[in-house]
Amino acid sequence: QAVALLRDMQGHLVESDTITYSAVISACAKSGAWVEVVNLLQEMATSHMMATSHTNTITWNASISVCATGGKWSEALALLADMQTRDVGTNTITYNSAINACAKGEQWRAALQLLGDMATSRVDMDTISFNS
Repeated sequence: QAVALLRDMQGHLVESDTITYSAVISACAKSGAWVEVVNLLQEMATSHMMATSHTNTITWNASISVCATGGKWSEALALLADMQTRDVGTNTITYNSAINACAKGEQWRAALQLLGDMATSRVDMDTISFNS
């Protein structure tokens, strides 16, 4: 429904911004609709809404998390790489979500690599980082 509402807004020429997209992504993430989340992120990138801001970090984190929930570890890692390429700030939640995706996909080497990346990037590790 959130995507339909976004499309309806766009059809009525109501401008969509980062907050609008973040809300729709969050709704899709809660319903486990990882394909829609990835598509919406691509739309945001095409629309040049991807400035490095706290809101975008939250949006990307939600996107990685929904991929983890859906067992889509490779998509989660691709989003993390894209996030880094776009110079969007990463944090503990970002890495924990990606590690969780790798764990669900039984990609232990990738999960361990992410732990190493956290240390190298000086991102704080927590209990979730090690228990995923």
